[in-house]
Amino acid sequence: MIQELKGTIRKHLEENLNPGKLSVFSYPGVLDSFLDPLLKINWYVHDSTELPHQDFTVSYIVRYAKRPPLAEWRILDYGKKSDGDKHMVTFSYKEREQAEVKWTVPVEKFISLLVQHIPPQHFRVVRYYGALASRTKALFKGIWKKLFRKMKEVAKFDRWRERIISFTGKDPLRCPLCQREMELVEVAYFESKPGSLALYHPA
Repeated sequence: MIQELKGTIRKHLEENLNPGKLSVFSYPGVLDSFLDPLLKINWYVHDSTELPHQDFTVSYIVRYAKRPPLAEWRILDYGKKSDGDKHMVTFSYKEREQAEVKWTVPVEKFISLLVQHIPPQHFRVVRYYGALASRTKALFKGIWKKLFRKMKEVAKFDRWRERIISFTGKDPLRCPLCQREMELVEVAYFESKPGSLALYHPA
């Protein structure tokens, strides 16, 4: 595949007087230095069976294409209301947790409402990211279950010392060096005001 790619690029550079972005490969040795390191990588190709028919292939791919901003079934009516009037479009939409709304607007207005959802060229549209991304959701879901299960166990204890021991497995009042029991004398913490330090003395 890499050799075919190199041959195609060289052929394009020889035949095309305006190579555009491929012009960087016209300098001697650049093409080889760019693609030859890929020959040292072990490639694993997961190839599926050939899709049987052109119509089926299109319908299969369309399911993974971007969804339109408005479903076609929401367009309820189109046409002139009376002679001499503009063409009007009646459609419905529904905001989350609100009642469905019907709206009749001129065709130009309807098109402007749709095209504003078309992102600029090369703009990446991300629906879910971070912990909710498709590639990491399953992994984080397992971590959340373990964490929430642990938090439920910790919530059973009334005393803060018991909660910390249950959650971390370490006694906060046990000296890590001599293993003697310590006494809580003072707790220092920051208040809501920036830079202000407050002290708490347990009874």
